[in-house]
Amino acid sequence: MRRFGFSSDELSMKILILYALDKLLANNSKAATHDELQQLVFLDDNTDYFMFAASLRELVDTQYLIFERANDIDMFKITDAGRSAAETMAAKLPASLRDECDTQVARMCDRKAISAAVSATVTERSREYVVHLQLTDGALLVFDLNLMMSNEAKAKKLLKLFKAQPHKVYQNVRQLLDEMTTKSDD
Repeated sequence: MRRFGFSSDELSMKILILYALDKLLANNSKAATHDELQQLVFLDDNTDYFMFAASLRELVDTQYLIFERANDIDMFKITDAGRSAAETMAAKLPASLRDECDTQVARMCDRKAISAAVSATVTERSREYVVHLQLTDGALLVFDLNLMMSNEAKAKKLLKLFKAQPHKVYQNVRQLLDEMTTKSDD
C-alpha cells in the first residue's frame, strides 16, 4: 500500500471520510455503502479499521453523516453540515491523498455506471436455459440478446462473462455479424 504521509489521528480520519463521501456523492451516487467508504478511505498505510469505524460512528452521531440500513446493507449519506466541513477541511489532507481518493472515486463511479448499464439473467425453461443479456448506454438499449442453452453451467458462465466484460462480448458479437454480412455481400 502506498504511503501518503497521512496523519493517523481521528480528526484526519473524519476529514478523509467526509471528503471521500462528498466526492462520491457529487458523482450522482445517492449513498455509499460501508464497504465503498472503506475502499475509499483505506488508501494509506496508517489507516486503522477501528479508528475508521469509531470516526464513522461519531460523524453519524454529530449529524455530519446520515446512516440508513436498506436490504441489510449499511448506507451513508452526507448532510449539508458534513459537505460544508468536507469543503472547509479538505485542504488539511495531503494533496497526494486527495488525488488518490479522487482517482478511486472515479474508478468506483465507472464500475457503478457499467454495472447499472448491464443486465444479465438466466431462466430455466423446459430443461433448457435462456440467457438474457442487455447493455445500455444509459439512455438507449444497445444490445439485447436471448440465447437458449442446454447446459446450466455454461449458461451461468456466459452470464458471469457478460457481467464482467459486457463491452467485449458486445464487440465480439458485432464483429462476428459484420464478418458474416461482409461475406454474404461477396
